[in-house]
Amino acid sequence: MNLSKNQIYFIKKNEAMISSILNNRIENLKDRILDVEPDKRNELIEWIKEYKLGVGLLKEICKDNDEKDPTGI
Repeated sequence: MNLSKNQIYFIKKNEAMISSILNNRIENLKDRILDVEPDKRNELIEWIKEYKLGVGLLKEICKDNDEKDPTGI
């Protein structure tokens, strides 16, 4: 996924809020999984997986990319 510098800046600035929204949505979907008809559970599970991928992408974007080399080189 290619993001512009402005988009990356926005995501980093709002990481906590975005992460909270995604995690709340995951929990809501998990709570509903037993209430859904068995033939539609796979769709719900796929949504949960996509939201988890979003959380992973968020963490990847926001991690500090200029980690310093411990050797100082």
